Amino acid sequence: MNQIHMELLNVQRLYVDSSPLIYFVEENSVYLEKMRQIVRKIDETDLVANSSVLTLAEVLVMPLRQGAQRLVRAYKEILVEGDDYELVVWAPEIAVSAADIRARYGLGTPDSLHVASAVATHCDAMLTNDRDMKRVRELPILLLDDLQA
Repeated sequence: MNQIHMELLNVQRLYVDSSPLIYFVEENSVYLEKMRQIVRKIDETDLVANSSVLTLAEVLVMPLRQGAQRLVRAYKEILVEGDDYELVVWAPEIAVSAADIRARYGLGTPDSLHVASAVATHCDAMLTNDRDMKRVRELPILLLDDLQA
């Protein structure tokens, strides 16, 4: 059993930050195999992947800027049309929680909104590659850089 499988063993709900999704869809050679294993686990088990509307906005910027319609479609298929992701739509309570998280941990607004979204949807862990997120104590933060495939 590899480390990725072990890290996700007790995770029922996984919040996926923007960067891991970008690595997967755009086939980043450094992280692709790790992300394939995680996506396989999401596809083949009861593990629920969560993200937020902010993720959708973040991942679409470069493909739209570059006119890469194939990538735009791929992101929409995964986040909007697919069965594997549940997107969090923000409510005022999430904004208040994000402000509190930002005040306590010194994270930027987008990262604070991601964490607040993960907490609001009762995620067991958050997958990111942003080392600053390791300051967060509300839920376990899994860094792709720290996971061994």
